[in-house]
Amino acid sequence: MKKVFGILFLIWGIIGLPGCLALTVSETIGRLIGNALITFLPAYFLLRNKKKEENEEKN
Repeated sequence: MKKVFGILFLIWGIIGLPGCLALTVSETIGRLIGNALITFLPAYFLLRNKKKEENEEKN
């Protein structure tokens, strides 16, 4: 289930990228940082492989 939410966050982030473009450079950078914090950071944590979980599955 975590993988599904991670993929949804990635799709949501990619769809939201065109909305980050603005007239000023500073506003565009701020929007990109906000988009990354809201979508790509949670997706990273949901999709990463934890070594602790892998070790428990092997035992």
